[in-house]
Amino acid sequence: MIRSAILVAAAMLASASLAQAQETNISLSVERVSKDHGPIKAIVKVTNDGDWTPRMVMVACAFLDAAGKAVDVGKDSSSRLTPGKTVYQQIKVRQIPR
Repeated sequence: MIRSAILVAAAMLASASLAQAQETNISLSVERVSKDHGPIKAIVKVTNDGDWTPRMVMVACAFLDAAGKAVDVGKDSSSRLTPGKTVYQQIKVRQIPR
């Protein structure tokens, strides 16, 4: 049962330098959470609003049960997210218990 969807969506960057990583502006939004058959899936929109291209952007989402307890974390990555580019990542986790 999906009562609470994704509470945490965090972007982690692989960059050439710490200074570049601190200047990055990556925006995330959860576009959809679904459960048909099998795993629960989230579609996360990831946009590079900055002015440089990180080598990799890793998105991690914590999925919560009805009580608000994190039960699983799903991850996905994109490489070479150029400035102004938007990608959609599908992140899956096992079924969340009731």
